[in-house]
Amino acid sequence: QTYTESTNAPTFIVEGGSANGCDSTVTLTLTLNRSSSATDVQSSCETFTWLDGVTYTASTDTPVYHTENASGCDSAITLNLTVYHNSFNVTNETACDAYTWRIRGHTYTLNESGVVVDTFAIGDCIGADTLHLTINHSTTGIDEQTACDSYTWPLNGQTYAESTNEPTFTTTNAAGCDSTVRLNLTIHLSSAGIDEQTACDSYTWPTNGQTYTESTSAPTVQAGLNVEGCDSTVTLHLTLGYSSTLHINGTVNAGEPYTEYGFDIAPIDTPGTYDFTRTLVSATGCDSNVVLYLTVVEAGHEADSSSLRLVTFFVTSVTPFGSDITGVCTVQGVDGAAVDAPLAVATTCGGDFLLLAESEATGQNTVTMNINRQAVAPLTVGDYTARVYVRNAAGRWCQIIDAVSDCPTEVVFSVTDNNAIHDAATQPEGLKVYAKGRQIVAEGVANRRVTVTDLLGRTVYSDRATSDVLTIDVPASGVYILKADGYSPQKVTVL
Repeated sequence: QTYTESTNAPTFIVEGGSANGCDSTVTLTLTLNRSSSATDVQSSCETFTWLDGVTYTASTDTPVYHTENASGCDSAITLNLTVYHNSFNVTNETACDAYTWRIRGHTYTLNESGVVVDTFAIGDCIGADTLHLTINHSTTGIDEQTACDSYTWPLNGQTYAESTNEPTFTTTNAAGCDSTVRLNLTIHLSSAGIDEQTACDSYTWPTNGQTYTESTSAPTVQAGLNVEGCDSTVTLHLTLGYSSTLHINGTVNAGEPYTEYGFDIAPIDTPGTYDFTRTLVSATGCDSNVVLYLTVVEAGHEADSSSLRLVTFFVTSVTPFGSDITGVCTVQGVDGAAVDAPLAVATTCGGDFLLLAESEATGQNTVTMNINRQAVAPLTVGDYTARVYVRNAAGRWCQIIDAVSDCPTEVVFSVTDNNAIHDAATQPEGLKVYAKGRQIVAEGVANRRVTVTDLLGRTVYSDRATSDVLTIDVPASGVYILKADGYSPQKVTVL
């Protein structure tokens, strides 16, 4: 039998086993001692030296140490070792303006550079996390700028026309943080002045030395810098008036004074044609000459022409020198009366009576004369006035001063030195001005202000045209100046 526990129960009889030959009974008194085992639970920081003399640097549960227990049996001890280690962690951070560090439930809010240590226990050891923090700072700046009229900020490409301190631009500075620049802009304005000038015929502007022959508001020149350092310009607003000559015709009986058109001429006894000139200052301040061609006739000459009247009277307004002056004139007896005296169309040239057409007495009620005379000497380049005459019994020519409605009694015509036939001065492209009966017609003037004045500067018409063609009634025959915005003034003769 094998026994694993102490006992005193087992007996064994040995027959005849005693000395006397009798049975012998043996009782087993067994004491069993046991081996022992144990676990040695240990913790240490970094290292641990155990019973076996071994130094351990890491946690373990495998080492066993054998010894003899109190009973003299084997005693096995197992090491259950936990080795802790110190922990030192370093973190390097860089931030702008502020940094928040969160670790193991701790929160650190920092706005300056520095070192922060967060410690903790690790068993028998200690732990420490160290933050090495560099705080860089955002920067702000002001860009002071001064400009004239407008300024384009290179940082954002925007153009500003007024002073402002609101625009900002954010970029990165050398430390890697925001760099905010604010524009503080002062805008000064260029200045512009107007030089108002009024002149006659032409004006030379001292500012640029240019001579102008038309009214204008276009010339602008640089006049240096104003007090704020910006450009200063001046624009010429020029109003040009024009010297002019008005030709009028008058008739007076010999021995009588002539007081029309502002003239005060003493009586002239000798019949004939006389020239008188008055110089006036027009509304534009320019000289205006009024030339009077005064025909002095014998008293009673009206009796020779009072029975006659003009039905038609036309002379080509402009004739180049050397060409034929053409036209037509129709004279009619009043109330059916016959034309019983010689007729003539004539003009005054150098004080002389120059015939353009003539007709003998026909005894008919109506006589038509075709005008066809070459424009040669004694005619020269210039303006002339044609009139219709009847020769009285005394052999003197008397002007016919009666006419039907819309028929002139005098016609102004011109002899020019070129072949350009026109009703106005050389006209710019887009504008056409001409006379039509007792009217002036202007074409190409839509939405332009049109002004018509006579040679004394009196305004006959002034308004903005609402259509391309404008027809203007004038009060009498004569020479007029038409001005349309954007065009040079045009001289028009109304017959």
